[in-house]
Amino acid sequence: MLSSSIISTSIYNSLPMIEEQVPFDDATLRAMGNHFALYGVMDRVGVGLLHKHFKLSDAIMVHEGLTCKPKAITDTLAPSGVSFFWDGQKFQAFEYDHGEQLNLDNEFLKAFAYHIEDHGLAGKVALSKLDSTHGTLMEYCEPATMSLICEDTEKIVGSEATEWKFEGAVPVIVGNSDGKSAGEHKSSGGSKVKEIHGATVPVITRGCARTASDDHKTK
Repeated sequence: MLSSSIISTSIYNSLPMIEEQVPFDDATLRAMGNHFALYGVMDRVGVGLLHKHFKLSDAIMVHEGLTCKPKAITDTLAPSGVSFFWDGQKFQAFEYDHGEQLNLDNEFLKAFAYHIEDHGLAGKVALSKLDSTHGTLMEYCEPATMSLICEDTEKIVGSEATEWKFEGAVPVIVGNSDGKSAGEHKSSGGSKVKEIHGATVPVITRGCARTASDDHKTK
């Protein structure tokens, strides 16, 4: 359910522009974060606003350090997915890097896909592989090269947030059951039931600087 295959140009260009998206409110983030806590993936992935900054031509966006720029699609190009969106059947990569392939349990992916569809978040939310080498990043655009340049920053205001990780809550096995209740998960491989202990806290990890007219700022 998680694909790092190279996205077609037409599908990538159909994704929403950053100016079309609005940051998630706290309740929406916490509800999504509960799934990450329940399945124990908070240290590997977070969520982001599904968006693009530029329309591409026979290229994909590839992260190299603090820069994300277009790379021509060739037969030898074999990147790893770093950002994914739900296309109705799978989580499809739309941004890439040269790191290790991300592996996530299908039970988590199925549950999160159901949550996305059930709450009308398809076309709005992305799964984002966490980057442990950097702290909080502010993203700027370089239109001449259609690149995105990130810089370390101490704080990002909520209106400029584009990616979040989750902290706080932990999954705890509470016993065996043949049913489910709110906030609990029954494993498909057995009857162990988990519930979340503690509050899920969304933490901003990346932002996109905006101008007064809500366009992205350039370098």
